[in-house]
Parts: sequence; C-alpha cells; structure tokens
Amino acid sequence: MVLPLADHRGFAVASARAWSGQTLAAGRYEVVAVDDGRDPRRSERVHRVLRGADRLIVRPGGSEIELYQAGADAARGDVLLFTESHAVPAPDAAEALLRHFERSQAVAATLRSGHIPRHGLAKLEEWVGERVATERLATRWWAGVSLRGFSLRRRLFQELGGFRTELERFAETALAIEMDRRGLRADLAREALVHHADCAWPGELERALLALGRGRRAFIEAGPPDLVEPYVGAPGERNRAVLDSRLARELCGALLRSLFSAFGGGGGVMRVRADASALLRWAPIAFAGARGACLGPRVGARAAFLRCMLPGGDPERRLERFSRAWSEVEGCGEIQHLARQVLPPPSLPLDLSRFAPGEMGDTDFVGFHGRETDAEGSFRWSSPAALWRLALSPRDYRAILSVSPPPADPHLRLYFNGHPVRAASNGASPRDVVFDLERRMFRAGGEQHLAILCSPFRPCSLGSTDGRTLGIAVRGLAVRARGVARGRARV
Repeated sequence: MVLPLADHRGFAVASARAWSGQTLAAGRYEVVAVDDGRDPRRSERVHRVLRGADRLIVRPGGSEIELYQAGADAARGDVLLFTESHAVPAPDAAEALLRHFERSQAVAATLRSGHIPRHGLAKLEEWVGERVATERLATRWWAGVSLRGFSLRRRLFQELGGFRTELERFAETALAIEMDRRGLRADLAREALVHHADCAWPGELERALLALGRGRRAFIEAGPPDLVEPYVGAPGERNRAVLDSRLARELCGALLRSLFSAFGGGGGVMRVRADASALLRWAPIAFAGARGACLGPRVGARAAFLRCMLPGGDPERRLERFSRAWSEVEGCGEIQHLARQVLPPPSLPLDLSRFAPGEMGDTDFVGFHGRETDAEGSFRWSSPAALWRLALSPRDYRAILSVSPPPADPHLRLYFNGHPVRAASNGASPRDVVFDLERRMFRAGGEQHLAILCSPFRPCSLGSTDGRTLGIAVRGLAVRARGVARGRARV
C-alpha cells in the first residue's frame, strides 16, 4: 500500500493504523508511507503505528504525485495499491482486494468507496462524485479512477511508465487513459472498501482542484491531439496570450480611446456598454496578468462554496452552484499552468503579405474564438474586443481586412499599436475593410498589434443554439507596401 501523507485532512494516523492492522496475513503485504518532510511531528505519529516491516520514506518538498511515484518505486509487492491518507480502509480491504485479483485475473482494479461523515462541503462533494460516477460507468471508466483506492499489477505500472508527475492530480486519469488506449480496463473490486473523507472546507477542495486543472491542461498540451482530444476534448480558448498583461493593457487602451470618442458624440449607448463591459473583463489582467484573470473566478467560487455551506435551500440549486464553482476553480488551475509558459512570438506566415486567422496559432490572438470552417474557408470569430498579434516589419502599407460581419452594423473600430485607423469598405467587395498603415505607427522588433472593437452579436437572438457573444468573423488580412508594384510586394 502506497500512502502519501501530505493531504491527510486530519486522518493520517487513522489511515496508517487501519492499513497496518488489516486481516490479511502480515507477511503478504507492506505499507509504504511517504511524506514530504514539512511536518516532522506528523511523520513521527504515523511511524509509531506502522509495523516493523512497513516503511516511512521522506521525500523533502515532494508534490503529492511525486510522493506516490516514490512509494511505488520503493514498494516490493507484485500488486500496487495507491490510496490517500484521508481514506480509512475497512479491516478486510486488502484481503478482499487480493482475493479479487486472484479470482478475476484482473490487471487493475478500483476499490469501492464509502464516506466518512464530515460537515461543510463534504456532502456536496459526495453527491457530485456519485452523480459523475453513474454517468461514467458505461463508456468512460477511466475518468472514475481515483487514488483513494486504485490498484494494479507492478509489471503493468512499469510498462505504462508510472505516474507522469508533471500532471499532478490528473496523473491517475492519464494512467487510466493509457490503459484504455491499450485495450485494458480497471474493474471494481466491490468487496474491498475504503471510507473517504471528502473536503469539508473550501481551502481543502480548492487546492485539489487547482492541481487538477494544472495537470489536465498539461496533459492536453502534451498531445498529440488525435489521442488526447477524444478523451478530454480540445484545449478551449484560453491560451498564454490571453493572460499577458502587456497585451491586455494595449486592448484596454484601445477600449478607453473608443469610450472617449463615444462620449464625444461618436457612438451610441450599445457601443458604450460593450466597450465598458470589455474593459471590466480585461482590466484585471492588464494590472495583474494571470493573477488578475483568476481573481474574479476565485472570489466568486469561494463565495459560492461558503454559500453552499449554509443550511437550508433547494438541494438541486446548491448542487448546481457547487458544480459551477468547482469548474471555475479547476479553470483557474488551467490558468496557473498557462502562466508558467513563455509567450511565443507571433506566427510568421508562408506568404508574408497574407495573414489567415484560421491557419495561425492560438497565441496570436487575444479575445478571439477558436478556428472554424465553412464553405468559404477557415476563419475566427472575434469577441466585441479583440487583439491580433502580427509579425510585420515597419513600412507604409495598404491593408485589406476580410471579414464576415453579423447581420446588423458591427460599428467596427480598428487600432494599430494604439493608433486609431481610418477604415472604409471596399466598393468592389463590401466585406473587405481597407485602411492604411503608416511607418510611424509601427514598433521596433517586428511584433505589431491590431485591436478590433465592434458591437456584440449574439447568434441565439436569431434563433441559433450558439450562446456565444461574438464580434465579427475575420477571414484574413492582406498587406501591400504602398508605392510598390503588386507583384513585387515584400514585407
């Protein structure tokens, strides 16, 4: 039994004592407790209840999943059982588990989970777990694998490469996904029972969810997409550029200029509301980067968790509120992972005079939705306030922005590196927006920014099932150096 002690929730000694006192013959199993060294008194108390053949290993500063891997490396049995120090087994759990392996010839199994009564959020976490487990039983068994009680043969664990420690709390799911790819499965050892202490306080739950969000995003990015996305979906619209404070400040600057011009008589109420709403969204990131991006969701989620702890109210509404807050905190873990990355330079297109949003990387865009394709080709929808990173050398250009505007007038406003741009429709092609870029507007270094502001468009208002708030569909940007023949244009 591999037993990390870090997230013990007050049950470390009870868990170690229960595993050391199993009905299984003493010589048939060992307990390997693993600690991070942060609490020597905890280590000492656990060591006292272990048997002589059991071991306590200290890995100073190790993360939780690193403790699991260290315990697996040190364990000597043919069957590995991973559990949690806030899970207390039934007296015969180990005996029932080995009996299950011997009878079924299984290569892996999950233990049945009961619950230790706790106050606070514990009951809600229990309800969410049971509901999700029911939904996953049929086709997504791997999503229900939990380290509160997960066992597999040592040989298989080694063949799978062990835990990918960079995935943190998503590592057990990644291991199960790798099993599923190989046509293997972990079944349920129904007679082997562990009692789990669900999170009582928001802080306990938030730490686990942040680690889960970080690990899940790391798993998605490691790819490859054709193997990852069928299990956990596409990355979504969050990317490193969205968290960059410098880019957010530039977008906020464009929004402020637009607001000032609107107050001066250049815009209506709808435009002012759209700009003000976008400014509120991007201002926290402009001031604090990824921390600013997490501020609103974390505060909102904490308030929701605390509200869920109040007695009374409709149980279904409490469960819905709890689930939304759960997702928000997990999303903040994803943001934390992205914040660790270095923002790459903008993409350099093959044709230096044409930029195609549907063919460029996600980090070239702030406030844009993902790639889409229709009969006319690939494109990206902007939101009402968006920014496009462009690899473009300083020069005087004539630019043509190809768009598919929504049915109503989008009130399009363009800002290039903070400079307002005068744009006009191309008479020959009304969906082409033409404007000039002057050398004085450019920055040194080759990275330029085109901010796109427009009125919000909601497809659902026209009967569509698309609930997004959109701006315009951007299909491409063509640039031509002014004063140079079209066939010889260079950028």
